[in-house]
Amino acid sequence: MNSFFERIMNLAQDSVPTKVLLNLLLCVVIIVIIKLLFKVKCFRSQRIHIKFLINMTTFVVGLIFLIRIIMLFNGFEQFGLTLAASSSLIVIVLGFAAQEALSNILNGIMISVLRPFEIGDRVHIVSKDITGEVEDITIRHTVIKTVTNTRLIIPNSVINKEILENSNYTDSRNGNFLDVLITYESNIQKAIELMSREIELH
Repeated sequence: MNSFFERIMNLAQDSVPTKVLLNLLLCVVIIVIIKLLFKVKCFRSQRIHIKFLINMTTFVVGLIFLIRIIMLFNGFEQFGLTLAASSSLIVIVLGFAAQEALSNILNGIMISVLRPFEIGDRVHIVSKDITGEVEDITIRHTVIKTVTNTRLIIPNSVINKEILENSNYTDSRNGNFLDVLITYESNIQKAIELMSREIELH
């Protein structure tokens, strides 16, 4: 893979802007290819570990290319070598500085592995009295679409500690939610009566 990148870089001019642009284009192409491969391989799966893995892979690729671009500028190469020589110290400093970010990433990994909910599940956050549908998960947060059609952006470290009621995490023989859509002009009470009558008949 590195030799492939080196061949492409040799085709470019020696100017830094050209190499920066080339790296950016390569980064975008690789990210697009990764997403397409995941979609083909997983048949457009909405499972939460697939969504998290896509976002995590995209983040890592972007970070690698960001480092590559920074190293292109004069002065940063020596700086990078210095950082590598003192890597243990850097890890400690970054660990303290990015505790919240690392916590969200680790909790996101736990959620994607243990799967207390899936994409599309209706969950109720007990302590917050919030009900909504899980729409997406990134390396930092989980997106929940509420019944009022708004989005809650909840850090993974928070939602992983919450007590959740998952309406879809149940035996298929038991009851579950059924969404019934009606217009704003409809008579809600009449709709409830009609549904109650049908339930009684069955």
